[in-house]
Amino acid sequence: SSLAFGRSVNAPMEASLARGTLVVTGPAVEAVAQRYARFVSDERREPRVQRDGAAFHITLLPKGALPSGATEREALLDEARELCRASRFVAIGLGSQGTRGKLSCSFVILLWPAATAFCREHGAPGQDLHITLGFDRHDLHDVRKGPRQLEPLPAAPADRAAALPDWAAGDEDRLEGSWPSVCALLNDAIASTGRDAHDEQLALSDRLLVYADALTPPAAIRARLHALRFQLFCKLGREREALEEAERAVQQAPHDAKLMARAGSVCKRSGDLQAAVAWLRRAQAVQGDGGLAREDAERVETLIVQCERKL
Repeated sequence: SSLAFGRSVNAPMEASLARGTLVVTGPAVEAVAQRYARFVSDERREPRVQRDGAAFHITLLPKGALPSGATEREALLDEARELCRASRFVAIGLGSQGTRGKLSCSFVILLWPAATAFCREHGAPGQDLHITLGFDRHDLHDVRKGPRQLEPLPAAPADRAAALPDWAAGDEDRLEGSWPSVCALLNDAIASTGRDAHDEQLALSDRLLVYADALTPPAAIRARLHALRFQLFCKLGREREALEEAERAVQQAPHDAKLMARAGSVCKRSGDLQAAVAWLRRAQAVQGDGGLAREDAERVETLIVQCERKL
């Protein structure tokens, strides 16, 4: 039987309850789904239509995660509606997942930190936010549908161009997002999640770099991506790779003294005092925009003195 998710025409997104789940529908969801549905065969799309109706949806909370009381459910729905009004998602790309029985499903992988936090708060911490596009016979529910399940971009230039997300094609901010908003959302995701999520976020950043290579956004965006990867590698305890990302970032943004200072701190913690001093001196040398504030400059000088005493 069909879930028959409704179409919202009054807002980009709307939360509702449907057959024991909490879902998000609306024009923003439809636009992204239609953008990627072209890459999914009719044979795989038809079972989804039979189950859901024509409209697409994002599942926030699956069956079993909703409270049993009517009052609690209404309060949860109000919170989800506010989430839809106050935040937004961006589409990262087309993903797929399969089983040993050769059944598979196709979906759009989403970045939506506010909704991820909502899911975690309400008992669904492992929820991979996505839009199901199609599947073989039945959907797969006990599999991951996150950045590690991203499909490779097509090799043919025309198909490759069609698979790039709309938001990555320009620098203006729109409903689908923009490079700055995507970087900001990834930063929010890194800050609001634990180590168990950082590998997924690293896979996501890998794909963002692929998009950057294809579409050549401004140098400041590439610098931001590498700075975010620096954060992730630091959180994962992979100092060497973190410092490689810091170097790539400052090649694109040579006046980011704060990042240089952070790289120096990483070197100091890992015991490479000469490299630490080199990074910290680079931070000191930055003047004007991007230079260190007085408090940061004093801290950098203190770190240099500490390192040089041990050399």
